[in-house]
Amino acid sequence: VLKRQRRLQDARNAFHAALKFDPFHARAQLNLGHLSRQVGHPEEAITHFRAAIDSGVASMEAWRALVIELQKIGKHEDAVSTLEEWLQSDPDNPIAGHMKSALNDELAPARASDAFVRTVFDPMAESFDEHLDDLGYCAPELLIAALTNADEFGESSCNVLDAGCGTGQCGTLVKPLAASLVGVDLSSRMLQQAKKTGVYDALHEAELTAFLQQQHRDYDVILCADTLCYFGDLEEVTQAAATALKDRGYFVFTTEELETDTPQGYLLHTKGRYSHSQRYVRQVLEGAGFVIVSMDVDVLRRESAEDVMGLVVNARIQCSD
Repeated sequence: VLKRQRRLQDARNAFHAALKFDPFHARAQLNLGHLSRQVGHPEEAITHFRAAIDSGVASMEAWRALVIELQKIGKHEDAVSTLEEWLQSDPDNPIAGHMKSALNDELAPARASDAFVRTVFDPMAESFDEHLDDLGYCAPELLIAALTNADEFGESSCNVLDAGCGTGQCGTLVKPLAASLVGVDLSSRMLQQAKKTGVYDALHEAELTAFLQQQHRDYDVILCADTLCYFGDLEEVTQAAATALKDRGYFVFTTEELETDTPQGYLLHTKGRYSHSQRYVRQVLEGAGFVIVSMDVDVLRRESAEDVMGLVVNARIQCSD
């Protein structure tokens, strides 16, 4: 409750009090790690994440947070050894495997695996909206603004796809503009939360590219908030979006910005998300037949007291051929 009220020091004091009763309380250690990270004390966060693991009830959340924090402060070798330790205890964990690609400079997969996405998002579905509030998450609002600010956008009779709908935050905002609203997501538990909003005409559990490839000129608008950050190569999903849109339909999405370009145009980070360069995004969109209406750089959310910058893109397909 104190954390939700942004009374972070009081929350830290409460968790420390809990540890006086039980020094091996894993959840208290884990929460203290997250709070220390939030207020900019990475070394303290690392101590608490390690203590959570050493409590004997190590969680995937603690392992992941520890690896991320070690890498963030430049302790690359410690991050790699911690990841190897995690994999020894859980060899088939999809999150650990995905992070290994980022840490060891291996060839990054074209996108995060279905197992990775489900493993990350299913457990946090019930608390996801609160988590986003803590991060100051604003990607849905930015997407709606990018769509409605387009000079040629007409608000009536839009068939809208919320691609990677999650719990329905984007769908709730776009519903007043939609004659019909469809959501698609890989996480069944996220879809359960989205259903509770009552704004969707249909919800589908499916991988995004495969779902889009089954659609043909069905949508006037495809919205994709904070979903393409789990794709590295954007060509296939963008081509699929082009075929799913009606003539002159809009593909409006966010992705995290890669400020220093790479030959492939994207980079897989330790947190498991990809960032993309403006050059690459433009290249992929134009190759799929889109014209860019707008591409802005804005703050998508805050993590560890730092702004996460992203691209907010509105692109329009020109023709069906």
